[in-house]
Amino acid sequence: MIFTHLTASAVKRSLEMNIPFALYAFPGDEAPTFFANPSYPRSETGCGRQFVVALWLEPYRSARVIADECDAATLMAMHLDNPGSSDVVPIAGSTDKNTYLDGVGSVVNRLRHEGGKTVISSVIRLDYDAIDIVSAADDYFSIHPEAFCYLYFTPDTGLWLGASPEIIYAFDKRAGKFKTMAFAGTRSVEMNDKPWDSKNIREQRIVADYIVDRLSACNVKFDEKPVITVDYGNIQHLCTFFEGEASPSLTRKIVDSLNPTPALAGYPTAVAIDEIARVESHKRECYGGIVGVDDGSATRIYVNLRCVRLSRRSAWLYAGGGITAASEPEDEWTETRLKSKLLKSIIEKSAKR
Repeated sequence: MIFTHLTASAVKRSLEMNIPFALYAFPGDEAPTFFANPSYPRSETGCGRQFVVALWLEPYRSARVIADECDAATLMAMHLDNPGSSDVVPIAGSTDKNTYLDGVGSVVNRLRHEGGKTVISSVIRLDYDAIDIVSAADDYFSIHPEAFCYLYFTPDTGLWLGASPEIIYAFDKRAGKFKTMAFAGTRSVEMNDKPWDSKNIREQRIVADYIVDRLSACNVKFDEKPVITVDYGNIQHLCTFFEGEASPSLTRKIVDSLNPTPALAGYPTAVAIDEIARVESHKRECYGGIVGVDDGSATRIYVNLRCVRLSRRSAWLYAGGGITAASEPEDEWTETRLKSKLLKSIIEKSAKR
């Protein structure tokens, strides 16, 4: 996917003027959609289309909304007062490997006695003289046509780039039909001709069972589809789709019931969330939260993962892995690096030292 000159210019102007915007493409889209919200957090005009962002553990009702107030051409024609440059960055550095291994080791020891799963993430910080954000986003969109790709900015969240294959809730308002998925297990695509190991199969089943429980609690009808293998760049995941019927009024309840899934938190959920707060040395911010679009006819919400927070000179790549009693800390560290490898190469390609 190659951004048009107009789209690239609109992104650059939005960043220069600190204007909240969203640039995104759903799987199968030939070109990305751009819109900006100069009056954020209000919306003076617009067609009702919204880009929705919620932080880790933040409920859907508290999500930040970037409204479709103007398209790229309108934004470029607007006269705007320059608010001055702003490049506020978080202070977190890269996750220390030994700290990560010790933390994961303590999680594994607990899980061996109590069972369950906890997702522990890590951060890779990269620093440069400058990052060509448009170039990085264009490359990332291009190599992930199978994912929901997005670049967005708000003063509350900062600038984030991601490509998520994981639907947390997609709802067709006209048909009253919804879809969600259990998405877990990770291995290299080089393992494609081999059966999945028991650790990954168990991990994926935990997520599927959780979704069955949550959907049942929401009193909606649904069907569970067979488990499939899904390619995502240089890695593969196990996936189970769930499809059913619901009313528009249940969207918030279902999203908050499913979020966070065991794929991003763990299980039992409350225990896993407490453990994440104890073990992780960084704030997740938007990582593990939700991101998506409500265009009036459909709501499509994804988990915010395979993502990077960007500034003009730095990048923070987030990646996590599901820790179980069978986990080996060194292997889990390697898995987070494998998940970050492709995005890291794109950022490095776009940057100047």
